Amino acid sequence: MYAIMLLRLFAGPTGLFLLGIVAWGFFAIILPSHFAGSAVLSQVAESLSGIAMPAGAVISLAALTWAGMQTHVLWQWHRGEGDFCWRCSGVLAQRHGRYGAYLKCIACGATKKGMR
Repeated sequence: MYAIMLLRLFAGPTGLFLLGIVAWGFFAIILPSHFAGSAVLSQVAESLSGIAMPAGAVISLAALTWAGMQTHVLWQWHRGEGDFCWRCSGVLAQRHGRYGAYLKCIACGATKKGMR
């Protein structure tokens, strides 16, 4: 159950970090080499490759910030602070759904109506 909770906590930040690396690789390496034959498209690709590094860095920094926030939630859970699941003692996440706000356990998936 702990491994599932870790996977659910860090899947989003990991995916965003990988997206930042792939976006940088695409705009800085693949796109300029693909459009090298055309004069106009090569200039567009070169200008896009100029913003690829800052864009990839911003996306990666956002992912690391998100992972830091998730690590803080996990740290609070280990210390016994914050919200716990009433069934499995896992970390709770606040969600907003069709019928209003509710709490959802990241470990077992149990839901409870209302907020803290």
